Parts: sequence; C-alpha cells; structure tokens
Amino acid sequence: MTPARNRIARILMSLLGLSAVGAFAGAAATIGDFAPDRVGVEIWRMLGYLVFAGLFVLLGFFPRRLPGLWELVFFHKAGKVLLLLFVFEAADPWLTIIVDSVLSVVTLFCYWLAQGWRAWMAEGNA
Repeated sequence: MTPARNRIARILMSLLGLSAVGAFAGAAATIGDFAPDRVGVEIWRMLGYLVFAGLFVLLGFFPRRLPGLWELVFFHKAGKVLLLLFVFEAADPWLTIIVDSVLSVVTLFCYWLAQGWRAWMAEGNA
C-alpha cells in the first residue's frame, strides 16, 4: 500500500464528504418550501446527507479500520441507481441517477486504491 494511493483516496473521499455537506446546505435552505406532509421525509433526506458526509470522511481517513462500511456505502449508492433505473418510476430521476452513479464509481475506485477490503483482515476483526 503506497502513501500516494492512500492520499488520493483520502482526498477523493473528503471531496465526496464536502459535496454531501453542500447537498445538506442546499436541502436546509429549501426545507420551508415543502408541504407539511413532506417536511418529515425531507428532513430525513437532509440529515442523510450529513450521515453520508461523515461516512465518506471516515472511509477516507480510516480506510482499513471499518469492516463493512465501504460495502454498505457502495450498496446504498449503487442500489439507489439500479432501483431508479430498473424498478421504480420516479419523476425526473436523472440528476439523482447521475450523482449517485458518480458517487458509486468514486467510492469503488477509492475502495480499490485504499484496499478497503483489508478492513476485514485487520487485527481484532476476526
């Protein structure tokens, strides 16, 4: 494992974290625009951006210490894309499909760069 690969993965995952914080800020700015019956769902979605910001940053800084986290993050992002493409009909899903496709690809690339699967082999994870 080279320090350069770790650094690239850390930078990319930190950028994903920053983008998720930006999505949170955008959602927070529009939360008052939703009908009362949608506010709960939109708050849940908005807070999800902060959760993913944290997950991305944790993976960037601790890529081989959190077994299963890479796989869960990838599953969520790729699963969302696949469900929108092949299962559910959504009104104008293309922005979500594109964004989550990019997130999936970058996460998978960083998983490879940082050898995230090695988290399963870390001492104390047996």
